[in-house]
Amino acid sequence: MKIAHLAISAVLSVLTLQLQAQCNNVATNGDASGGLTGWNFSTGTGTNWTIQNNTYGSAFVSSYNWCTMNQTIDLWANGYSAVYLDNQQPEISYMQMYVGHTVNFADKYYFKVELRNSNNQVMDSYSLGSQNSPITTTSAWDTVSGSFTNYGNGARYVRIECGGDDAEYWAGYYGTVIDNTIISVEEILNVNICSGSYVWNGNTYSASGQYGGSFTGQYGCDSNVILNLHIGPYNIEDTFDLCQGDTFYFNGQAYTTDDTLGGNFTSYAGCDSNVSYIVHFRPSYDDTIDAYMCPGEGYNFGGQMLFTPGNYTGAFTSVHGCDSLVDLTLDFAPTPFLQLTDYFCAGEGYIFGDTTLNASGLYVRAFPSSYGCDSTVQLTLIQDQVYNNTFQMTLCDGQSIEFGSTTITEAGNYSETFATSGAGCDSNVTLEVDVISLNTGVTATENSLKSKDNDPNTTYRWLNCNQAMAPIAGAASQSFFPILGGSYAVEVTNGDCVDTSACVTFFPVGMQPIENEAMRVFPNPTDDLVTIKWTNDQSIEEVSLTNAMGQVVLTEKLSGSTQQTTIDLGNIPVGTYLLLVKGEEKSTTEILVVH
Repeated sequence: MKIAHLAISAVLSVLTLQLQAQCNNVATNGDASGGLTGWNFSTGTGTNWTIQNNTYGSAFVSSYNWCTMNQTIDLWANGYSAVYLDNQQPEISYMQMYVGHTVNFADKYYFKVELRNSNNQVMDSYSLGSQNSPITTTSAWDTVSGSFTNYGNGARYVRIECGGDDAEYWAGYYGTVIDNTIISVEEILNVNICSGSYVWNGNTYSASGQYGGSFTGQYGCDSNVILNLHIGPYNIEDTFDLCQGDTFYFNGQAYTTDDTLGGNFTSYAGCDSNVSYIVHFRPSYDDTIDAYMCPGEGYNFGGQMLFTPGNYTGAFTSVHGCDSLVDLTLDFAPTPFLQLTDYFCAGEGYIFGDTTLNASGLYVRAFPSSYGCDSTVQLTLIQDQVYNNTFQMTLCDGQSIEFGSTTITEAGNYSETFATSGAGCDSNVTLEVDVISLNTGVTATENSLKSKDNDPNTTYRWLNCNQAMAPIAGAASQSFFPILGGSYAVEVTNGDCVDTSACVTFFPVGMQPIENEAMRVFPNPTDDLVTIKWTNDQSIEEVSLTNAMGQVVLTEKLSGSTQQTTIDLGNIPVGTYLLLVKGEEKSTTEILVVH
C-alpha cells in the first residue's frame, strides 16, 4: 500500500528554472568533433563511417553502401523534467546539415527524427527521404530543420537517424558528408509573486503577462526565452493517479476513493492561494505479450523459466505501480538460412566467424540470429579482380579535377591506386590529361578582323558588341570582313572549351565621309538596277561588289572611256554590300543596300 502526503506550502513555493539558450545542443557529438562516438554507427563491408575535415571542421563521411547512424536523447536526463515538458509544451527543434562528396557530389541521403514517450512509443516524427527513396545531394551544403510543438503529455526521448551512400560506388569514403546535428528545447520560465514587481533580463515588470527575452547560448546564437509572470495569488490545479487500496492525504485528512479536493492556503511568499486536486485510484491493467525462445533454451517470465511453447499468465506491476495481469504467448524463434556473397583480395585472408579463409568457394556455418538463436549462413566467397585501367580526359585552361589525392590542372599522365568496391583491393588507374588553351586575341587589317587562334580544331563565331553580343549571321570563319564600322568580338570554341575575345572597334577603309561629290550611286537602296556616275574627269575601269563575309559576289570590267554605267543587281541576294569603283588613278567605295 502506498501513502501519498502533500506538503501544500512546498508546492506553493516559487520554482526556479535554470535557463539554457534554445540553441544549446542536447545531441551528443553532433559536430563530429568527438570522432566516431555518441552515435550507434552501422558497421560492415562498405557500411561503416569515417571522420574527415570539411567546411565546418570535422564531419561524418559515409562509404559505398548504405551507412546509417542514430542516437536516442533522454530529455529528462538533460534536465527537462516530465512536469516541464507536459505543462509547458516547449518547442523541440532539430537540425542537420549534409552535402555530397567529390567527385560526383550526387550522393544519397535520408534523415528521420522521432519524439517518443517513456515507453518508446512515437508521438511525432519527421522524415526527409529514405533508403528506398533517398534525397540526392549536391556540391552545396543543405540543411534539414524543423520542430515539434503541441505534442501532448509524456514526451521523453528524441531519436535521430540518418544515412548516406556514395554515387560512385568507390571503395573508401566518398559518400554523403553529415555535420552539425542539433537538438534543442525551448525554455519557458514561470514566475509567481504575491505583489510588487519582478526584475528579469534588465527590465522591471509590475503586471502579469508573457514577456520575451533574448539570451546567447553556448554556440553563440541568440535564443528567445519566454517569461510567464503572474503577480497575485496562486491557483494550483493537479491530478494524481494512485492504485486501488492506496491512501492519499490532503490537509491532514485521508482519502481512499476518487475525489476532487480544494482549499485556500498561504504560501511561503505569504500569498493567499487556491488549490484544486483531482485524485484517481487506478485499477490493475491487463496486457498481452508475444515472445520467442531458441529451441532447447528457456524463457524467463517474471522469474519463472519456461521451456515449452504455449499461453501463460503472470502478475506484474503496471505503469501506475498497480498490480496487473500479463498474458504471454510463447513460441520457438525461427532459425533462418542466410545466403551471402562476398569478396577477398589475393594474398589476404577472409574472416568467417572464427575461421580465416584463403580461397574462393562455398562455405557454411552457424551464427547467432537476432533472437540469439543459431542460424545457418552460406557464404559464396570470390577473389576480387584487380584492374589496371587508362582513361583520357581533356581540360580547358584554368579548369581542375580531383584525381585521388591529386588536383590536376596541367596536361600530363597521372597514376593513382584505388581500392575496388568488392574487397578494397589495390587497382591502378592512369589518367592521360590534355589541356586546351584558347587564344582570344584579334588582329585588325584595313578591311578585316582575324582571330589569333590558329588551332585547326577551333571553330569561330563573330559577335556584334553594339547589339548585346548578338551573333553575326554567316560570320563563322577565322577572318571577318565587316561592311559597317562598329565594335566586334569573336567567340572561339575547341571541344568543350569556349572563350570570347575583348570587343574590337573597327572602321573599314572607305567608310570615312567623302569630302567631294566625286561619285554618285542611285538609287540606293535598290532592288534591281543601280547607276554609278563619276563627276571627275576619270573613266570607270572596274566595278566590284563584296558581301559581309568578304566574298566578292560581282565584278564588271568596263572598256572605253566612260564616267557612268548601269549594273543589273536582280540576281544579288538581299543584304548590305561594299561597292568598289576603280578608275585610272583612283578608287572610291560606297555602301550599297540591296532589298
